[in-house]
Amino acid sequence: MAQNIFLFPTPINLKYLEYKKNKEEVIMKDLVAIPKPMIGFMGTLNDWKINIQLLKKAATKYHLYSFVFVGTINSRSKQLRKLLNSMPNCYHIGYKALNLLPFYISNFDICIIPYKINSYGEYEYPIKIMEYLEFGKSVITTALPSIKYLANKKLIYWAKNDEECIKYIDLALHERRNKKLIQERIDESKKNVWDIKIKEYLHIIENRL
Repeated sequence: MAQNIFLFPTPINLKYLEYKKNKEEVIMKDLVAIPKPMIGFMGTLNDWKINIQLLKKAATKYHLYSFVFVGTINSRSKQLRKLLNSMPNCYHIGYKALNLLPFYISNFDICIIPYKINSYGEYEYPIKIMEYLEFGKSVITTALPSIKYLANKKLIYWAKNDEECIKYIDLALHERRNKKLIQERIDESKKNVWDIKIKEYLHIIENRL
């Protein structure tokens, strides 16, 4: 039966990620006062989804780095809200319209996906991984099984525990301008657009009819 099981990553819509890339980076107003380097996350923030202890350890160790969170925080997520309010280098800048997200991603020095490996993380495929890679960004993620294949391709930092995740932050910052690696990430993201994935999906179905 194993040969009939396939990982079918959620395709991305590159249309909203496309914007005119000027020689000078567009800096959003609410990012101007935030010091660099900037470690960014975008998505819904929930206590049950986010590894709060990992964020606390990382923000404490790298107290000169800024951790920026773009997205809605659940009103019941008291632990996460407390953490973001207590750490001076953590910035929650709230929900942003879809068409503005490219400008925020482009300002991040590296990106993180600090999900818990629980009943959610075990089966989650974060579409944001391809959105980050579309911008050639260095990405650090917890050990989500669905994206281990990207670590095997050496495109992301896939951390098995909190300590490894924290260690990868400096490594990711040091190689974030590696042009060859940036292009490899961009190329990978373009393999995961809707047009290509639908054709792959139909091919799988047709070969099993």
